[in-house]
Amino acid sequence: MRNEKKKLIQDNLSTLLKKYAKTDVIQSIEREYKAHPTQNINTELIDDNRYLSKVKLSPKKVDIFAKQLEIDPFIEPLIVRQKQDHYEVIIGRKRLFAARQAGIEQVPTLIRNYNDEETLLILLAVARDEHKVNVLEIAYVCHHLAKDFGYTQADLAALTHQSRPQITNITRLLNLPDNVLLDLNDQKISYGHARALCALPETSIQKMLKQIYEKNLTVRETERQVAIMKGKKVDKRFKEITKIHKGKVYVEANKVIVEFKSEADKEKFLDLISKK
Repeated sequence: MRNEKKKLIQDNLSTLLKKYAKTDVIQSIEREYKAHPTQNINTELIDDNRYLSKVKLSPKKVDIFAKQLEIDPFIEPLIVRQKQDHYEVIIGRKRLFAARQAGIEQVPTLIRNYNDEETLLILLAVARDEHKVNVLEIAYVCHHLAKDFGYTQADLAALTHQSRPQITNITRLLNLPDNVLLDLNDQKISYGHARALCALPETSIQKMLKQIYEKNLTVRETERQVAIMKGKKVDKRFKEITKIHKGKVYVEANKVIVEFKSEADKEKFLDLISKK
């Protein structure tokens, strides 16, 4: 019986992977608008999606959409599922918040009976296929699919059309302190900055974050500083540069990168090696 149950789970997972790894998932769902009647529901009865509630929508984007709705109140149907006497939004978070801001009391909805697993898979498909999506959406959804339903890194890679290392990097973001996640959500730092910070302990993360803002560090510069904070050893052959010529040396695979505090220090070093 146990083996039969395990096989059933594997078969179901395989079917879901094939279905939700396709690139036309959202288009297929939206085609249901024509096949099923929509229902107007009061916006106060529609709750935010519980899996994405920590991912805050850009106030600027919501405001722009709300102003558009004040001129033309037509709204494409939201996709929701019923939760006791309320509803939970699955597709159309921005439309929901913009409608509330615009003072629209009712919005058209398509009510579907999706379970938690299918809800997560739909959210992942939306995040995967939308342009300029907040990477935290993918991180939270992948986290819940792995934690609650046993999805592996390989499964998640197939669903997101990304590599397993990329999925690992994305889900590791959730280990960052809350203030860093908030800054990432608000686009004060990029995904690349946040990914680099994941390699540090929390006390060092805060110091590095401060440097990013004070020095306006690029992602590559942040990665280099993180390597230094982790105690990455500098090749002994470069001691002359670091001590005498006030430079910093980074060795990356087949590259050697030298940074100097000033243009004058760089020129002195170049003059030196040109004479050798």
